[in-house]
Amino acid sequence: MTLSELYQEAARVANMIEGEGVKYSDCIKINGEPVWIMPTFLGKPEDYEFALAIVEGKPVFNGDKLYDKNTGEARIINGTAIWRNNVPQYNWIAQNFSWNQPKPKTVMVELLREDAEYWASMRNYPSNLDYKKASDNFYNAVVKALEE
Repeated sequence: MTLSELYQEAARVANMIEGEGVKYSDCIKINGEPVWIMPTFLGKPEDYEFALAIVEGKPVFNGDKLYDKNTGEARIINGTAIWRNNVPQYNWIAQNFSWNQPKPKTVMVELLREDAEYWASMRNYPSNLDYKKASDNFYNAVVKALEE
C-alpha cells in the first residue's frame, strides 16, 4: 500500500462510518491490533488495515466470519473494499451478510383431506422400523388434525 492509497482508504472509512454510529478508530488496525486513539498515519502504510464494511453496527475486517443472509453459509471475509465506478460499495457486504447465523425457517404444509387419508393409510405399510415410527407419528398428527 502506498501513502496515497493509505489516505484514500482512510477517507473511504470516514465516509463509510457516516451515520453508522461507529467510531473511526474502531475501523482501523495497526499491525493487526485495534487502534485505541485517533491514528496519525505516521507508520508504514502496509502496517495499517481498514474495515471493509459496517455490518449490524460493527466493523468488518479481513478474516472475520460472517453468514450469508441468503444461504446461511459461514464465510470468512477475505478481500479488499469493493469499488464500482470509483465509488466504494461497502453496503453490498452489509446487505448480504450478517454476524449471526440465520435461524432455520419453518414451513407450514396444508394437506388436502385425500392426501392426509393416503398418508394415514401408509401407517400399515410393511417397512423398516424408522419408517414405521415416522409414519405412526405422522398418522397420529393427521388423525388429530382431521378430528378438529
